[in-house]
Order: sequence, then structure tokens, then C-alpha cells
Amino acid sequence: MVDKSGLRVNQLVEIELDSYLYKGVFPSRIEEITSEAMCLGIPIRFGVLVPVQVGDKITVNYIHDQEAYCFKTRVLGRKREPLPVLVAELPREIIKIQRRNHVRLEISLPVYLRALEEKSTISAGRTIDISGGGILLVTSAEWARAQDLIWLRIELPPREPVICKARVVRTNRRQVRGVNRYYIACQFEDIREGQRDLIVGFIFARQRELIRRGLL
Repeated sequence: MVDKSGLRVNQLVEIELDSYLYKGVFPSRIEEITSEAMCLGIPIRFGVLVPVQVGDKITVNYIHDQEAYCFKTRVLGRKREPLPVLVAELPREIIKIQRRNHVRLEISLPVYLRALEEKSTISAGRTIDISGGGILLVTSAEWARAQDLIWLRIELPPREPVICKARVVRTNRRQVRGVNRYYIACQFEDIREGQRDLIVGFIFARQRELIRRGLL
């Protein structure tokens, strides 16, 4: 079952909790949608079901068709069979947050790059910023040129790393304390949607953290 905002069975989502028992953002999935309610997989933390209570108000975040959405809902009940799920109200309003390829986060993350040739040297660097469409990184490696197609490995702790191809858009050499540093702007190419979703989910999680801390 699909509506105009992309809600569907097996849709991966994040449940945001802000109760006196648990606070945080937890991965989940839509297990069922009916005409009256939806079932969400109960979040798990440290191998234990998070004790979301009937009546709790939760925020659900998800991505569909390169857009990020969220909605608020209320927990109506819990079921344990065949899977432990929360029964929640259908959303009355779904908010589109921002086109995901335009959401850019300034952050320093480990990144590794190499040319497409199998035996090429792996170079280390750090991201300057990252989005669902690409990254800006800095490295001491001087071999990359504009229009080169390269491999990237981007660390997204605590999530799994993203490994994908990218096109070098531009490079810029600067001297930092007498050492040449190369700033390389890359656009992702042939990236799987699941990998892009990992990046976007990481960005939104960091943005929510910054908002809660009053830094954004």
C-alpha cells in the first residue's frame, strides 16, 4: 500500500522518542498499513525492546524519492505476534523536510580514495562537508584530476562505511603550514540508493543532535 508521500510496507524509517523512559532516534520499519493504523517494528536497544508506551507521541522520519519526510503520531497499542510491533495512528500531516541532495553537513570524517585501477594506491583524507550528492575532502594525495572517476570509502560512525564511485568535479591546491593539501570536490556516481540513504540518515541524525544542543 502506497500513498502520495511514499509510505509503504517495508519502508525503512527512524523513530524519534522523547519520553522520560527513553530519548533518541532508533531505526525501524513499517510492517503493515491498514485503513485505520500502521504497524512499526518496535525499536531495539542493546538487544532489548525499547519500552514505548501506549499513548506515547513519537516522530517518524523517512526518505522517499530523494526527499526527506517526517510526521508525528501516537502509539495506540503493541503486538508481539508474529513480530513485536507498535500500532500507531496514521499520520494526519506529513512534512517534507528538504530535498536531500541539497542538505549539506560540514563535518570531518575519515575518507579513503583511489583510482579505479585495481592495484592503485589508497590515499587517506578527511571530509570537509558531505551531502547525498557528493563530498568535499582534503588530502595530501596529488594524483586526482578533474573528471577522474575514483573509488571512495567514507566512514560514517556508528553506521557502516559507504563505498562508491565518484567523479572529481574540481581540485584546489593550498599550502597549510608549508605542506601541500589538495581540496577535492566529488560527485557520487552509480551509488546505490541504500548507500545514499545511509549518508542522508547520518546527516539528519547529526543535524538533529546539533539542534538539540542549540548549535544549529
